[in-house]
Amino acid sequence: MSAPPERAALVGSVSPRASPVDLDALENTRLGLRGIGLGLCLLMIGAAQFVAGSGPREIGSFIGFAGALALGLGLLLCAPTPHGPLPAWLKQAYVVLCLLAALLLARSWFFPVTEEGPLFWRRLLLWSGGIFAAACLLLPWILWRYCQLRGLTGRGLSWLWLALAMTAVSLLVQIAGSKWSGWLFAPLGVFVFAVALQTARDVWLDAISKVSRSR
Repeated sequence: MSAPPERAALVGSVSPRASPVDLDALENTRLGLRGIGLGLCLLMIGAAQFVAGSGPREIGSFIGFAGALALGLGLLLCAPTPHGPLPAWLKQAYVVLCLLAALLLARSWFFPVTEEGPLFWRRLLLWSGGIFAAACLLLPWILWRYCQLRGLTGRGLSWLWLALAMTAVSLLVQIAGSKWSGWLFAPLGVFVFAVALQTARDVWLDAISKVSRSR
């Protein structure tokens, strides 16, 4: 049998039980993880400004709009499992949810929803905002599991602590109703972005290492 071409040599497996290392898919995931980190960071900064009620709400809406678009683009770039954090159907659902959130935030610039506004729009914003927030809080847990499955235990622990911290702050805001606690989202968002960049780097370096050992 003739030797495989050079391009095929970049796709290998560490063992017969391991899934193939697809460098093209993991390159997309590396870019996608950066977008996810940026999107979550912007969304959390926008949430901090919105919850604390500091400054014009249009600023928070614009930051949230940019964050929703960045998050949707990052998820779209990520390969589906096993090379990415989400199965194909769930990734598509997340992208649609991000686009819907971005559209609703953009609409609020031109048609602000007040307490005297239409009941339909107030309920739509309430339910869609709650679902989108829950989906964003779920992402660190998903990324924790993704890192665990790829053997990146240290990076997985970083996502686990972030997931616990984000959940705790969200419960504090909802239960206690204290506006000051909303500002805790801002530094957490910066940490999320830093961990996402490190995760993107580690996923790529791990794939290169596996390919090198399999050749």
